[in-house]
Amino acid sequence: MKGRVFDWKFILTLTVAILGIVVPLVWQSDLSSKSMELRLSSSTSLEPPSKILDLQVVLDGKKLETPYSSSLELVNTGSKTVLSSDFDKPIEILIGDGAKLVTARITDTTPNDIPAEISLSGNVIRIAPHLSNPKDAISLSIITSGEKPVYSTRGRIAGIQHIPYTDLTLPKPIYIRYLKSVINGVAGWGLLCVTVLFSFVHFDRPEFGVPKVVSLFIGLVSYVGAVQLVGSALSGLVLRNQWGIFIPIAVISTTTAIAACLFLLRRWNRQAH
Repeated sequence: MKGRVFDWKFILTLTVAILGIVVPLVWQSDLSSKSMELRLSSSTSLEPPSKILDLQVVLDGKKLETPYSSSLELVNTGSKTVLSSDFDKPIEILIGDGAKLVTARITDTTPNDIPAEISLSGNVIRIAPHLSNPKDAISLSIITSGEKPVYSTRGRIAGIQHIPYTDLTLPKPIYIRYLKSVINGVAGWGLLCVTVLFSFVHFDRPEFGVPKVVSLFIGLVSYVGAVQLVGSALSGLVLRNQWGIFIPIAVISTTTAIAACLFLLRRWNRQAH
């Protein structure tokens, strides 16, 4: 009889723990499902490597001082479509002081039928409002003169707080790229263990002498922390099928967390007696 009760409690705890993390993450993902990102894939100096007398770089009859060619891509990284009506104003690509915008053009779009348009004004490139589905991208080629260009973005789009800028030309070892996600994932698993442990204590271990309000508080705080850390770990991973990978990881993590908690409960029980 005890075995049956234990099995029932085990299955119930496992189910609630998995749903307790999956549901808030799905809800949180839905809130942030609209997102766009500007990525710099290359920035190359067009200045000749050898200093040949009177050799100049000229574009449209204009002499360029220390010219640079940059390739940027505006990508819809969210899971929802961004409508033209969502734009309060065009997306602006800003070029920092020290560099001067010479010209810019759209070199490609994904898919190739996106009716994207740009306009230039001083050191600002404006991308007109357009329909952008998930994974859609607009590729730009930009020529500047002067110092090596530094880019930033500005725009107001419904459902998007800001458009991040990522410099993909900076070297980043793979272990550095995923280190934060791994640490957040491990820390989230640890807090999940604390949540499950104090759930058992709260509902099934009154003999441990932990006040119910204390075990409830610790369990809830740990649960919130676990959800936030796991969500942060997932957002740091660039995965095509994020949820297809997350679901089995959630099941395995919850099962191992419960197993670890049962071990800790046995040790705790020995100390209590």
